[in-house]
Amino acid sequence: KGFPNPSSFDSSPPMASISDDFLNLVIDDKIEVVKGKLSGLKASPSSTSSELVLEIDDGTVVEGVDQLIACTGYKCRLDFLSSEILETIEYDESDHFAPCSLCYEAIHPELPGLGFVGVYKGAYFGVMELQARLIAGLLSRQLSPLPIEQTSKLLDVSRQIRTQTPRAQFPRFDYVGLMDSLA
Repeated sequence: KGFPNPSSFDSSPPMASISDDFLNLVIDDKIEVVKGKLSGLKASPSSTSSELVLEIDDGTVVEGVDQLIACTGYKCRLDFLSSEILETIEYDESDHFAPCSLCYEAIHPELPGLGFVGVYKGAYFGVMELQARLIAGLLSRQLSPLPIEQTSKLLDVSRQIRTQTPRAQFPRFDYVGLMDSLA
């Protein structure tokens, strides 16, 4: 079967799976690539084992599945914060992609005593470490507040990420660049 031809896919942004073995397992027919989103799951009626049958949103049925790992992410809930704070950070509970508008997805210039760590899609540990260091430095006053011109540009970037169409798999695709900026 081999790896599917990208031209057979629609215009949706590609989704990445990060694994050292993934492509080799696809080439060796140990992983079958199926395009679509899972719409149903049930036990296989024709098997006495614990095999599963997956139903894909386009009607495709995948039988003989031994294991299913569901990595669905998380839902950001900040309902413990006041409505004024939620309005300031432009919080949208239904936006799982980028629920807030923040500088470096961590701070807001109008809320100097508040910081967020990992509240964006793709919360990687290096970025979270640097977000925490930035917030700690600002709260302890070991770092000076960011200039208003910089925070204005950073908030604009955050808002652009929230409104981009089509949406990429990861809003901050330049992981190294984000880490460099935070550092």
